[in-house]
Amino acid sequence: MREESGEKYITEIGLRDQELDEKAPNGELMRPHIVFFGEAVPMFDKARDIVKEADILIVVGTSLAVYPAASLVGWVKSNDVPIYVVDPAVPKIPFLRNRIFHTKERAAIGVPKLVAQLKEFADIRKL
Repeated sequence: MREESGEKYITEIGLRDQELDEKAPNGELMRPHIVFFGEAVPMFDKARDIVKEADILIVVGTSLAVYPAASLVGWVKSNDVPIYVVDPAVPKIPFLRNRIFHTKERAAIGVPKLVAQLKEFADIRKL
C-alpha cells in the first residue's frame, strides 16, 4: 500500500497467487496487505479499536512474540472472546485468560482448516 494523491493505493488481485515481481497498475512492485516482521503496524490505533469490538480474534502467521503487533491480543473486550492462532510455533501469550485455539500449521494449510472448522461450527449453531 502506498499514498497516491493522499489516498491509500490498494490493488485487488482476488483469490489467485501473486506472481513473483508482479507490478501494480502504477508500476511499483506489489506486496501483500500485511505487516511483515520488523514493520510497524499501520493505523495501530484503528487495529486496536477493531480488536476491542471483536467477538472472535484470528491471528495468522505469528507466535505473538514480536511487539507492538503482538500486543493487539491484549485488547480483546473480555476473557470470553476466543482467540484462534494459526502458526507453526506455540503462541507466547501466557498473560491472557481467553481460550486459545492453536492450529500448528503454516498459514497456507492452517487457515483453510480453521475456516472449515468455523464454518462447520456456524452451520451447527445456525449462525
